[in-house]
Amino acid sequence: MSVVYSYVKGQIAEINTDGLVIETNGIGYDIQMGNTLINQLGAIGEEVKCYVYFHITQDRQQLFGFPSKEYKQLFEKLITVSGVGPKAGLALLEEFRPTDLALTIVREDSDLIVKRMKGKGVGKKTAERIILELKDKFKHIDAGSEDVYESIEEDHAIDQNSMSMKDDVIQGLIFLGYNLNDAKRMVNQSFDPSLEIEDNLKLALKVASK
Repeated sequence: MSVVYSYVKGQIAEINTDGLVIETNGIGYDIQMGNTLINQLGAIGEEVKCYVYFHITQDRQQLFGFPSKEYKQLFEKLITVSGVGPKAGLALLEEFRPTDLALTIVREDSDLIVKRMKGKGVGKKTAERIILELKDKFKHIDAGSEDVYESIEEDHAIDQNSMSMKDDVIQGLIFLGYNLNDAKRMVNQSFDPSLEIEDNLKLALKVASK
């Protein structure tokens, strides 16, 4: 009988290149998750609720994590598409918020998917297959005006700029002697996208002094 997990609730114990470890009742759950989604979930030391998908293959078992039920539900739809495995599904959710990806599918905009996913395992044929196999599942979504649709790209640009600035602040903290996990925790607790890098660095250092 297969095991079904809905979510893991506990403290973020580690953040690494492939995901994070959430400790609950003395057990550390190794969860595959990208940095964008981790940043939505929380920082090291925080108590979080992480929705998970338990993936089993012949030679391994993995948990894939999501900051909300909406992300998990979209992930489960994505991996039903031929040629889209869990890693590609997770990569798509790193680049698109659930409503944005659903809207992109409804609009049958394979070019936008290809543009965002360049070098990440989702090419033109896979993007077209995603649209073909999933568009009927999002019939209830109103495509809206061109202004609403164009805002997806604008929001993405803002998100990308914020992520780039976050990375710069983290590198600054590492230069000052903090380790990677502490630097990420400090930035996640203090980052303000409306401020410049130097100001965000000062905010992060205030977190360290508390």
